[in-house]
Amino acid sequence: MATPDELREQIAEGRAAFRAALEGAADGWEDRPEGDEWTRRETAEHTISVDYAFANWAVSLSAGEEASIERDELSLASAAEALEAFAASSAHSDAAWANVTAEHLEQELRPGMSGERGMSLVGSHLHDHANQISAN
Repeated sequence: MATPDELREQIAEGRAAFRAALEGAADGWEDRPEGDEWTRRETAEHTISVDYAFANWAVSLSAGEEASIERDELSLASAAEALEAFAASSAHSDAAWANVTAEHLEQELRPGMSGERGMSLVGSHLHDHANQISAN
């Protein structure tokens, strides 16, 4: 079982990769890749919105109650706007995950999903979409 600190480090690594991808994403921000892939913009809007949803998971684990933050749908006209929005979501999410303990990781976050699995998804989600933005 991973420790909360190990999982927070994975999240930090995912954040660094996603931030780097956004920093190089200005050219082709709206270009549609071949197939059904999202644009860089759509990928960033999805990833940042989900970052807030993941923060709700952290609050649910640490507070023991369902959490929900109301967010307007993101519309990020540029990579610069995405970097700004990502800084805000990162600060919010990191503050929420900072409260998660080893005991919380053993709890069921959702049916069939432990807190550990949920927390591990944060870093992998960021890495996956960093790779997607960089590849487009």
